[in-house]
Amino acid sequence: MKQINRQTHRTQSALKVAFMQLLQESNYASITVGDIAKRANMGRSTFYRHYESKPDILLSWHEDIFRDLDLGHYTAEAWLDDNPPFQLTAFFERMADTRMPFHDFGNDGAYILREIGSRFTQQIESNLENSFSGIEMEIPLPVVAQALAGIYVWIFQWWIMNNPPYSSKQMTTYTHRMVQGIMLSATRSS
Repeated sequence: MKQINRQTHRTQSALKVAFMQLLQESNYASITVGDIAKRANMGRSTFYRHYESKPDILLSWHEDIFRDLDLGHYTAEAWLDDNPPFQLTAFFERMADTRMPFHDFGNDGAYILREIGSRFTQQIESNLENSFSGIEMEIPLPVVAQALAGIYVWIFQWWIMNNPPYSSKQMTTYTHRMVQGIMLSATRSS
């Protein structure tokens, strides 16, 4: 079983690396599943054994980032602290280095952003349930999770697409201040 899992992981990693390389060289719309498979030195059938579509591999890459950086997995204290969590800092720094071309997702753009938001909302809601168990909330956790995921996804997309003159450190601070405001309001006692 471990052998199969390792092989699956290696294959998926090779496909993701190939896809990311292609995204650095070309726009999203022009990349085909065949291009990804060829770059990874695999067949299209191998791609489809692991991913349903081109957007699916991109979503899997985002999930890897969220998991690797533990983004949205904070303690109650970290959500409320004046200083941004180290995971948020690491996320913006990593994304500043890669500068993925979010504006080139063509017809898949709305689906990709919706799925990223949905998956990230679930992750945040689960973390909030654990971090704030036993604490009465002024705003229901599903509402809070939607708001937080929206901030993360849309601020990040805006930052990548528009390349404003704000460093990753500044964006980390601004984002955390907005998130902290929501969390302080959500946990405020009546």
